[in-house]
Amino acid sequence: FEGLWYVTESFDEREKCRTWNITKGVVNGTWYLREAKGAGVLSNVGLSDSKLTTATLWPDPNTPAKMVVQWPLNIAGSYDFTVHTTDYERFAGVFQCQQVVFFQRQNGIVLSRTSQLWVELQQMARLHHKDVKVEYFKPVKQSHCGYDREVSNEGAGSSDPGPLGTYKNSKEEEDVEGRVPEKLFIPL
Repeated sequence: FEGLWYVTESFDEREKCRTWNITKGVVNGTWYLREAKGAGVLSNVGLSDSKLTTATLWPDPNTPAKMVVQWPLNIAGSYDFTVHTTDYERFAGVFQCQQVVFFQRQNGIVLSRTSQLWVELQQMARLHHKDVKVEYFKPVKQSHCGYDREVSNEGAGSSDPGPLGTYKNSKEEEDVEGRVPEKLFIPL
């Protein structure tokens, strides 16, 4: 799970150029989630409106897919952070939930190792739960972000699976590789 991820969908429709880079933390068992967002066209002319934030992830030792995330500017406290699906190499689905007094803040996130995600994988990465409507997911604009595609994908698909444990490739995943036509990419 370690490495660079592009956020291709979230519950917030105002997002653009958002990436996560997950790396090992200095404290045993912790992970860092460095989020960059909002660069866009201005970065192409030497200006930037991007924001960088680094959160800390603490995995549950009994269920590594369930974590707690602490965002530094969040005064309401930490979020539950659950990776509900991933193949480690192409896509992941994350759900964040925070209890704040009398209400909950929730966010579904679809992650991709590239700035575009196949429709089939995007549908797999969305949380399928009776209380989460597919309409909640909004595309995160990844066009005109000034990404250097060769450099920005370095480290993606790291052999270290990160906080989730061991990666196991299935026959079904091998069959999907290479047979999905380009027209199935979702334009962002």
